[in-house]
Amino acid sequence: MLTVPKIKNFSKDEKLIALTAYDRPSAISADKAGVDIVLVGDSLSNVILGNENTTSIGMKEMTYHVTAVSKFINSSLIVADLPFGSVQSGLQVASGHACELIRCGANAIKIEGGEEVLELVEHLTKHGVPVMGHVGLTPQKVEQIGGHLVQGKTAKDSKRIYKEARSLESSGVFSIVLECVPMQLAKKITSDTNVPTVGIGSGPCCNGQILVFHDLIGWHQGKFKFLKKPFGDVSREINNAISSFSESVKKGSYPSADESWSISEDLIEDLEQ
Repeated sequence: MLTVPKIKNFSKDEKLIALTAYDRPSAISADKAGVDIVLVGDSLSNVILGNENTTSIGMKEMTYHVTAVSKFINSSLIVADLPFGSVQSGLQVASGHACELIRCGANAIKIEGGEEVLELVEHLTKHGVPVMGHVGLTPQKVEQIGGHLVQGKTAKDSKRIYKEARSLESSGVFSIVLECVPMQLAKKITSDTNVPTVGIGSGPCCNGQILVFHDLIGWHQGKFKFLKKPFGDVSREINNAISSFSESVKKGSYPSADESWSISEDLIEDLEQ
């Protein structure tokens, strides 16, 4: 089984593979595929619950899904998102929430942010809670930044993100997610840090890549520049299966006698007596 130290010291000659999971089917699929990191992401707010943002859920939803996923992961490292409202509530509350996610089955916690979360990161890592950093586009701040926009496009913004990544490394994170930053910035951060970077929408130079499960398989996916075409088309297969089922029922071909249980006709005749 992959551990935090193994991820932190992952060979630069290999690529880390990370994927989100939220339930039994996605967890089993990710684990069987041998992905290195399974993230129980707060993106479940969007792809599972149908919300427009990740800030609509809290610890109740996160603990529920971490518990579900952890039952079916045998080899991947399980990372859980610290949800919106945790960091904002202060060090004590955020630390308690992080520990609760570990108790529910996570091996590590992912925290969005830079300078404002350093104290929390240092506190957790010093007390045995592994932390994955997350800079660039941080979805929990979409209201503040004006939407899901690429970050680091200006010199000032690039310098800020670079500094945040280096500070997170110094604070003890074992890896850093780089979301939607220019690939040149991602390359520089990857080159200058000694912990692996995991990119999403940040180009090919990161040490690994992560995608949302539903986006990867083409299940009600959105449209993203960083994913021109899903790696699968599950939506079409599901729609075809449902249509086939409906047609078979209407025609009377499903269920067949072979798909049904039977008893002696004599028993049926006795019902009338």
